Amino acid sequence: MVPYEEVSSLPVEAAIYVDMSGDAGVRASVHTHYGESLRHSAVIGATHREELAGDGAEQLPGPSPAFFFAPDQLRRRAAEWGREGVDSRVAEAWRPYVEWSDGCLNVVRGSGPEAVEAAYLELLDGRADPTVGHVLSLRAS
Repeated sequence: MVPYEEVSSLPVEAAIYVDMSGDAGVRASVHTHYGESLRHSAVIGATHREELAGDGAEQLPGPSPAFFFAPDQLRRRAAEWGREGVDSRVAEAWRPYVEWSDGCLNVVRGSGPEAVEAAYLELLDGRADPTVGHVLSLRAS
């Protein structure tokens, strides 16, 4: 893993790009660097909304980015499998995930404006522990 600015330092070999940022500049850097060595390019997020740009995919070297939008995929699967089929497959996939992730997250409950503010400020300050999941209520208990 390298910072966005150092994409060109990566070895040019078979690669897959999963774009969660939506940053058109980063996408162009990756496509330009890997060219035909890029086997697949998927756009699944937009965390860098300020850097979003028009499609422009036809101008990129390598494969055209494939856009993935979960609600569209869910609609396709529901049409293929029916609601019950989707529900049963989700439940089947969820069980092993829950078993695998058991113990990875410490749920911390809090109530009142002070608890909400404290958790928010912790996050803003970069002190949030990724193993802690806050369940908060503005109502004091």
